[in-house]
Amino acid sequence: MGVSQKNLAEYLDISQPYLSQIAAGKRPMSLTILDKLCALFGCSEQYLLGLDDSFHPKSYAFRSKKIDVADLKCIASINKLYKNLKYLHKKQKELEG
Repeated sequence: MGVSQKNLAEYLDISQPYLSQIAAGKRPMSLTILDKLCALFGCSEQYLLGLDDSFHPKSYAFRSKKIDVADLKCIASINKLYKNLKYLHKKQKELEG
C-alpha cells in the first residue's frame, strides 16, 4: 500500500518500535490492533493470523502519492462499510431464499 511503518504505527496508536516488535513476533498483538489492521487491509482476523488463506483484496484508486494517517482511517472505514454491506447482502439472500 505504500504505507510507512511510522504512519501505520500512528494509525494503530502505538509506537514505531512496538510495531516493529509485533512484526518480528517479539511482542503480542492486542485485539484492538488486530481489529484495526483487519479494517485497514479489508481481511478477516483468521487471514491476518495465518489461520485462513482466503483473501480477495479490494482495489482503490488514490490520486495522492503519499498516504497519511487520515487516509488510512478513511480506507479502514470504507473496508468496514464494505464488509458490513456484504454481510447484510448475504443475510438478505438467506431470508429470501
